[in-house]
Amino acid sequence: MYYQSFESKKKRGRRVVWTLAVLGLLGGAGVAAYVYGPQLYYSLTGDALVRLEKRSAEFEARLAGWNGDNAAIPGLLAELDEIRRIAEIQERNSPASAYVYYYQGLLDFYELIVRVPLNGPSLMQLTGRGYLPLQKSMDGLPEIAIPKLSQRIARHMRKALALDPGFAQRDSAYLVLVYGDLFFTERTDENLRLLLSEHIIGGEVSPGLERYRDWIGLALFALSGRKQELQNLVQAIEAATNQAARPAGATEGADAEQSAAVAAAQNRLNLDENVRDLVLCHGYYFARDYLPALRLAREVKNRPDAPEILRVEAVRMEGEIFLLQRGPAAACFFFEEAARMGDDDFVTERINTICAAP
Repeated sequence: MYYQSFESKKKRGRRVVWTLAVLGLLGGAGVAAYVYGPQLYYSLTGDALVRLEKRSAEFEARLAGWNGDNAAIPGLLAELDEIRRIAEIQERNSPASAYVYYYQGLLDFYELIVRVPLNGPSLMQLTGRGYLPLQKSMDGLPEIAIPKLSQRIARHMRKALALDPGFAQRDSAYLVLVYGDLFFTERTDENLRLLLSEHIIGGEVSPGLERYRDWIGLALFALSGRKQELQNLVQAIEAATNQAARPAGATEGADAEQSAAVAAAQNRLNLDENVRDLVLCHGYYFARDYLPALRLAREVKNRPDAPEILRVEAVRMEGEIFLLQRGPAAACFFFEEAARMGDDDFVTERINTICAAP
């Protein structure tokens, strides 16, 4: 009995050892498959770049339909991390490829879009007050260093353009490069405006990036006082919107054209008339063309349906124009009127700087 019991224990012990060994092998294989499986798969099939292009296009389309709701941000960032894994695999397989660097920079730019609002109100803040938009703040979402992300965007795009200056996505690469430099240096250098005029405005960017071309184009043209280029861009945006608003034709071909026009308009920056007029006002102001700037400011000021923040900005611009034309006393009348309309730290600062002087 003692001998049989001892043998039974030995057998049970061996079974436990073998079971643990098998479980260990399965666990190790699972970890290896998770870490190296995608890399091995794409290395053997050679379609990592194709999948990267497809996933990036799908994500861009998802961004185009996103209304800016904060609740979607964690999911968007998680999807970006998945696509970045494909880009990292392709980089290991083809380290000196313009397309790899382009998509790495593009994915980082997508993160900038998700984290930072690039819309009409943020455009008006930049053209009127020189404020770059801040990243969104929400519970459970750690903030990141936007300048560091932007530096990485610019570095990837410069590498892509250096390796192949004529590759298919070069116009989109220049667009993303301008954003990277803008948010890294936090300066609207003339060099950015030159890149915009030479490579971006007349270039062919992907449809999902058109609204961001509009945003940066309006910003840089307004801040540099390039009023004709600013007007042309505003008119192009409005023309796309008006084309989409036309009633559909009676023929099948006309309906198809109308659908294409609607899709094209949806890719452009959404500008309401108040933001549009204030951005134009800023552009005329920086061009030292004060009469149309004053007219536009007063139009926004006198629209009863205009939001308070925009009406305050319109009255402030009246003050800025009168400051240059008639001096501080005339300007302070408008600055104080703007302060009575609503709380605005920038207006308060102008009052303290201009009106409090003896």
